[in-house]
Amino acid sequence: MDTPTVGHNPSASRRGLDAAALGERLRGIGFTPFFIDATGSTNTDLVEAVRAEGEKGSREATGAESLNFYNQTGEVPHLSVLLAEEQLAGRGRMGRPWTAPRYSQVIASVVLRLNGIPADSLGLLPLLTGMAIAQGVRTASESAGCELSAELKWPNDVLICGRKLAGILVEAAKVDMGVANGGQMGPLLKEAVVVLGFGVNYDLAVDELPVAHATSIALEAEQLAKNNATDQPMDQLASNQRASDERISGERISGEGAPRRTAEPGAAIPDREAVIFHILENLERDVARFKQLGGAPEAIMGRYRQLSATIGTRVKAFLPGDEFVTGMAVDVDTSGELVIQVETHEGKRAIAPGQRLTVAAGDVEHLRSADISRHSEWGYA
Repeated sequence: MDTPTVGHNPSASRRGLDAAALGERLRGIGFTPFFIDATGSTNTDLVEAVRAEGEKGSREATGAESLNFYNQTGEVPHLSVLLAEEQLAGRGRMGRPWTAPRYSQVIASVVLRLNGIPADSLGLLPLLTGMAIAQGVRTASESAGCELSAELKWPNDVLICGRKLAGILVEAAKVDMGVANGGQMGPLLKEAVVVLGFGVNYDLAVDELPVAHATSIALEAEQLAKNNATDQPMDQLASNQRASDERISGERISGEGAPRRTAEPGAAIPDREAVIFHILENLERDVARFKQLGGAPEAIMGRYRQLSATIGTRVKAFLPGDEFVTGMAVDVDTSGELVIQVETHEGKRAIAPGQRLTVAAGDVEHLRSADISRHSEWGYA
């Protein structure tokens, strides 16, 4: 299952998942796996299934009509995971579409039952999901001999070398505030059922990427193989990386006549089953710790900071009311909010240089050198 594919060519070797073998591995670490060829949205399927629990005929109330997600008590079990080969109406953050050719991505949604955690802790789940994806990609690629240094761009974008690898969508399917008191952590949730959805670009070629600053595991493995084949100093490798960035952008701009760039011979790529298994293995471990510690931020924030590509980087943060600030990202606090040491501000709010500003939500760009233009090359897609 962890055997790397070498010289991967998407047009020749894209294939369906080995559901039998992967399902057995996933059940061994506590998941209840479901596989489907194509669906509108794996998140929608599971959210609808959870919300139909207890209804007459609920077993037919889901969008994935051929699947029975319910256990003997009529619930969708904790750690149920729906894996699709193709998603026809996938959604990312803020409703952005997320589509790709069949067999070219990891597409999954997972049900979490998190009763008894503080209500405020639900906001940490996107960060937890990003952590599991980044670490899972690192582990799977290392096993294949091409460790890819996946990192996190706040709040939950998974990047490799500054390019976007994955998208995440977290939705609350059922939430009951209850009456329990969590003390300083706020009210505890009597019932919380959440669906975590994610898509990871596996072997997309350049002309298949949704945006110019996206990437795939195959493309990054190819670049790593090229770098490892040389004995050049780091400054030359950095120059090669910049040239690669410019070549990718040029190939996309040149249109349909541009050559498709795929992973070349010598690039070892983990198989999709290995990527899925290691992501979910990390997710199960992180969720178990999160539940064990009662949803406390300490369950995830230490490892999140270690994987963060945003902390210590100059950023531009877009604020409500068509305002933005630039500055240094200095931390992610225990609520999952980004702390920025402000350098410049454009807008009506009274935000002074040197002030520490906490950003709870919104788009954040990583800036290169002194770029503070309104629309930079690396804007969120």
